[in-house]
Amino acid sequence: MAEQEKELRELAVYKYGFRDEDARYEFVVPKGLSKEVVEAISHYKGEPDWMRKIRLQALEIFFRKPMPIWGADLSELNFDEITYYAAPTKAKFRSWDEVPEYIKRTYERLGIPEAERRFLAGVGAQYDCLTADTVVFANPGAVPIAQIQPGQYVYSLDVENRKIIKQRVRAVVYKGELPVFEVKVAGRRIKATFNHPFLALIYRKEEGKKRGRFEVAWRYLSDLQVGDYIAIVKKLPDEGQPYRLPAIDLTTEFEGRNQFGTFTVKSDKFFNRTQKGLRLPEQTTEAFMWLLGAYLGDGGLRRKGKKKPKTVVDIAFPASQPNCRQKLAEVLQEVFGYELRFDRDPYRVRIHSTPIARLFAALGLDATAKTKAVPPWVFGLPLSQKLAFIAGFIDADGHVRGTERNSDAMLTSANENLLRDIQRLAITCGLRVSDVYTFRSKTTYKGKTTERIAYRLLITGDLSPLAPYSVKVAANFKPRKYYQRYNSYRRLHLDAYTSDEIGFAPIESIRYLGVEPTYDIEVEGVHNFIAEGIVVHNSEVVYHRIREDLERLGVIFVDMDTAVREYPDIVREYFGTVIPPTDNKFAALNTAVWSGGSFVYVPAGVHVEMPLQAYFRINAENIGQFERTLIIAEEGSFVHYVEGCTAPIYSTNSLHSAVVELIAKPGATIRYTT
Repeated sequence: MAEQEKELRELAVYKYGFRDEDARYEFVVPKGLSKEVVEAISHYKGEPDWMRKIRLQALEIFFRKPMPIWGADLSELNFDEITYYAAPTKAKFRSWDEVPEYIKRTYERLGIPEAERRFLAGVGAQYDCLTADTVVFANPGAVPIAQIQPGQYVYSLDVENRKIIKQRVRAVVYKGELPVFEVKVAGRRIKATFNHPFLALIYRKEEGKKRGRFEVAWRYLSDLQVGDYIAIVKKLPDEGQPYRLPAIDLTTEFEGRNQFGTFTVKSDKFFNRTQKGLRLPEQTTEAFMWLLGAYLGDGGLRRKGKKKPKTVVDIAFPASQPNCRQKLAEVLQEVFGYELRFDRDPYRVRIHSTPIARLFAALGLDATAKTKAVPPWVFGLPLSQKLAFIAGFIDADGHVRGTERNSDAMLTSANENLLRDIQRLAITCGLRVSDVYTFRSKTTYKGKTTERIAYRLLITGDLSPLAPYSVKVAANFKPRKYYQRYNSYRRLHLDAYTSDEIGFAPIESIRYLGVEPTYDIEVEGVHNFIAEGIVVHNSEVVYHRIREDLERLGVIFVDMDTAVREYPDIVREYFGTVIPPTDNKFAALNTAVWSGGSFVYVPAGVHVEMPLQAYFRINAENIGQFERTLIIAEEGSFVHYVEGCTAPIYSTNSLHSAVVELIAKPGATIRYTT
C-alpha cells in the first residue's frame, strides 16, 4: 500500500505536465467534430482528394460506432469540447536561432539538451552519453569529459581519409544520471549509454555468394554485440611540444643567534654554496622525462627529520640493477649537473637536493604510492619525451619478458588509476596495451601474512620504440616477425579501411554497470572524438547524413503529411490496412482527423543500422493528439523506430488517440519502441 501511495505521489508531480501558456498557433479548427472540421483540416494541409474522401468516410463510421466498453471509463469524455487540429507553424527552420522562443522553452522544460532540441526542431541532432570519468584525448592533454570546455580542441577521426585530426569543441552537455554499459576492446574500456554510436566495421555476405563486402558505419551500442569490430586509435599524431617547467624559489629561511638574540635570514646563497654547479632545466627533455617516469614508477620525496621539509628524492633502483643506477647517475648529471653518490642502501638511491625536490613538488608529484597520477601535460609532449617517460616507469617499476612465449613489459602497482594513465599514454604513442587487471598477492612478515590487492598492465607487441630510452627493454626485448596491428578481420586484410593511426578490433565484452552521471560533447567538423582510445560519435551530423544514407538505400523516412504529398501510391496501398476505420470508434476518429506521425518505407534486404526517432507533444488544453505512423518493411529488411510523447496536466480532459500500423513482409523485422 505504501509503495502504491508513493507511485501516486510521483504521478501527481509528473515533471512533463507543465503548460505552455504562450504557445502560438497559425491555424486552429473550431471545437467539436463535424464534416466542416474534417474538410478544414484536409484543406489546410493541401491534401489530395483521395485522402479527403478517406477522412470523410471515417467520420461517418465514427458517428455510427458505439463507445467502447473495454478499457478506461470514457463516459465523461465530451467529443464536442475537444479541438481536433491546431497548427503552430508550417515553417522549416534553417538554424536553431530561428526557432521561436516558446518552442525553445518547451524543449528546455522537457529536459532535452540543446543539440537534441536542434534535431527535434528539424535543425540539428541528438546527443548520446559517456560517463563523467571518460577520458577524452584532447590537444593538449587527456581530460575527463566532464572537464572539457567549449573552444578546446580534441582529437577526432577523419573517416574518409583515415587520419586523426584536431577539432574544436562546440558545446559540453550534462545528460544526467543514466544506465550505462562497459565496453571492452583491445585493452581499452569505455562506459556509454546504449544509444551511443561507435564506428563499426560491418561484413555483409549475401546468400549464395562466396565473398562478402565490408562497410564502415556508425552503429548504436544497442546494435552491437561481442565479436563485432569497432574503430580504435593506434596512435596520435606527433604534434607535442616540450613543457615549460615552473620556476623554483630557492630562497631558504633559517634562524640564527648572536649576542643580540635570535634572528631570521632568507637567502638562496645556501644552495649556491652547497650545490655549486647545480642547474634547473627550463623545459622538458627526453632525459628529464625518463627521470620523471622513474620517479613516478617507484620514487618519492623524503624528509631528513620529522619536522623538516622534504629535501630528498629517492627512487627504488636496487644494487642488483647496476645498469639502471648508472643511467640514473648519467641523467642527473645531464639534466641538473648533479653528481650522484650511492650510499649503503641496497634497495634505493637517494638524491640529496632541495632544489630538485622542490621542482618535483611544484610539478604536483609529492603524492603517495596510491595517489600518484600522470600530470595531464605529459600527454601534450613530443612522442620521444612520452616514450622516455614510459621507459623510465618501466625501468623503475616494470619487468620486461623476452621469451618465446612472452614478449612484453609488465607493470604492477597498488594504484589502478596510475596504470590507466600509463595505458592511455602508451596508446597515444602507438604501443599495444592490455586492460588493467586485478590480482591478489600475499606477503609474510614476522610470521604474519597479509593479502593485498594489486593491479597489472602489459605493454605488448613491438617495444622497439622504447629501446632507445629503456635499459630493461634494450636488454631483454626480442623482436618478432609479426605483431597485431588491428588491420585484419578474421584473416582478411583491411588495408582499405585502416591506417597507421586507425584500426578495428573485436568487442571483448559488453556489461551493464548501473546508473552513472553522463556527459557528451559536440565537436565541429567531422563530429566525432577519441575517448579512451576508441572512436565515438557526438551525433551532431548523424541525422543530417542519415537522410543522405537512407536515400541512397531507397529508404523513406518523412512525416505522414509529406508522405501523402510525395509518396501517394505507397500510402494509398497500405494506409488503414492494419487498423481500418471500421475496427473501433477511436480507429475511425484517428482516420478522420489524423495529424502528424511518421512514415517509414524500407526496401527489400535493406538494414537500417541506426534507430529512427520521433517525438510528439500535446501543448495546449482541450487539444487532441492524433498522430498516424505507418512503417513498411519489405522482405528481409530491418528497421528500429523510437518515438516518445508527453502532455501537460489540466483539470479538463485532453484526448490522445494514435494509430500505428506496422507492416513487416516475410523475413523482415520492425523494432518499435515507445
